[in-house]
Amino acid sequence: MENKQTVSCRRKNVKWLLSCVAFLCVVALLVVSLGDVFMEKAGSGNVISIYDKDAKYDVVFVGTSHVVSGVYPMEMWESHGLASYNYAQVGQPFGITYHYAREAIEVARPKLIVCDLYYIYLRDRLQGSTSFKHQSLDNMRFFSLNRLKAIYETLPAGEWGNFIFPFFSFHSRWDALKQADFTTPNTVTKGAAQEFSMAEQSFEQFVPIDSADMKKPKAYAVEYIDRLMALCERTGTQLLFTVIPYYPVGEEQGRDLEDDQRYFNWVTDYVESKGYDCLNMLYCYDEMGFDPAQHMREWNHCNYWGGVVVSRYLAEYIQQHYDIPNRAGQEGYEQWDKDMKAYDAWRKKQLDAFEKNND
Repeated sequence: MENKQTVSCRRKNVKWLLSCVAFLCVVALLVVSLGDVFMEKAGSGNVISIYDKDAKYDVVFVGTSHVVSGVYPMEMWESHGLASYNYAQVGQPFGITYHYAREAIEVARPKLIVCDLYYIYLRDRLQGSTSFKHQSLDNMRFFSLNRLKAIYETLPAGEWGNFIFPFFSFHSRWDALKQADFTTPNTVTKGAAQEFSMAEQSFEQFVPIDSADMKKPKAYAVEYIDRLMALCERTGTQLLFTVIPYYPVGEEQGRDLEDDQRYFNWVTDYVESKGYDCLNMLYCYDEMGFDPAQHMREWNHCNYWGGVVVSRYLAEYIQQHYDIPNRAGQEGYEQWDKDMKAYDAWRKKQLDAFEKNND
């Protein structure tokens, strides 16, 4: 039998161990909390409402800034009663977009995922801006397995620590903190970021290349497309691929923008062979009434008026081709009408400011 001294010693060791565990938990929670305060807040408004347990989203959009600036859930609600959320992020590599889709399916359980294809031109899964990757990954749930997998798959090993614990990347921001770092971001647009401005450049009439002109993207991009189709098949989620309007003509930083179109054409052919659809809106400008000179803020992004055109066309397409109902007036969606009033007031304020500045 153990003597009293041995039992007492063992109890002290257990207490010491529990104290250490408790201390480490407190430190971890402190690091997580400080990370939320110190990290850059750009893009945080694009994600916060996806985690609202009371929210109801039939459709979730994922992708890059093309989606952020060109797809407006509240305009879709106003015109089609579409209950949707814009869960895209600026500069988001396609591998992270896949994990955003996984996250959306887990937390929001939408009927339909709409995935934009713009960043499939990146050369490999590690390419992409570090700051934009932070914007995407830091705004996911801290303890999300999808977040950790995205870090593992899209970053070199030497950067994992700074992304797992973003506090260590941003702790030096203490002297740049503002009130916005301590408050909840505005979510009246449900993830969208409208730009009330007009392009200063001129545009010639856009004529897309022949849809039979194709180029296969890099293997990693095709892999993520396959994984996304498999994910949606496994979870019973409908899936639509899109190309949001922009002006892919000429070169940009040495990149032939017509190659973008070739990649999209290849993916369209590929996913259709698998039973999925791709709405490439580069071929729909006339049907949509989309005019780059009026509807873009520069060659790569829609302005507010272009986003309205895109959003209404896309909402109509979704309800014609997918089992997505018009929720206007339905029981359980009363909050959307309240949100619409808030959005309408915000929109009017932005339009009034634009008119005043352009008199």
